[in-house]
Amino acid sequence: MRAAWSGLKRGTPNPVICGRKFCSHCGRWRLVAVDFELVRRGRRLRFRSYCRTCQRLSNRASTRRLVNDARRLALRREYQRIWAEGKRRQDGVPARAFNDSPSNPRRRRTAVDRPERVLLPLEPLLQALVQVPETELSVLARRAGITPRTIYRYRYGESQHVRIDVADKLAVALGTTSSLIWGEMW
Repeated sequence: MRAAWSGLKRGTPNPVICGRKFCSHCGRWRLVAVDFELVRRGRRLRFRSYCRTCQRLSNRASTRRLVNDARRLALRREYQRIWAEGKRRQDGVPARAFNDSPSNPRRRRTAVDRPERVLLPLEPLLQALVQVPETELSVLARRAGITPRTIYRYRYGESQHVRIDVADKLAVALGTTSSLIWGEMW
């Protein structure tokens, strides 16, 4: 068996001997089933020439080099973009149109895209909150699904307006409806 091991060199592909393989990077004998990944080269499956540890260290070093060099990073991103476009064409997916003009109906902003903030006056809710005992405010907050701090902000005048979603939650927790509290404003 010693004759088979004697010809192994660092940097050359080495065969599996007795369930072990020589890592061509670190120069150690490692278990094949544990330390080497199977990779497909054409039609054949082969074990990597580096063990998992050496492969991981090599990948980290190349990623570090790539991130530190802006030109190489830009070239890699361009390559990935071109490759992905080629795969889309191969799969028959139509080309994407990146027309951001306002006249393009597919790119028009909708109401969902714009944040909406509807505020209601605090006074009608404050009249309902004053009737709740202070010891029950945390129970009311839990029932409404909001923090007790929100109720305290409204009750003690830190906020002048109530968001519409919080107003509706509080109205339901108080056992009434928002339209009864705010009337025509709702």
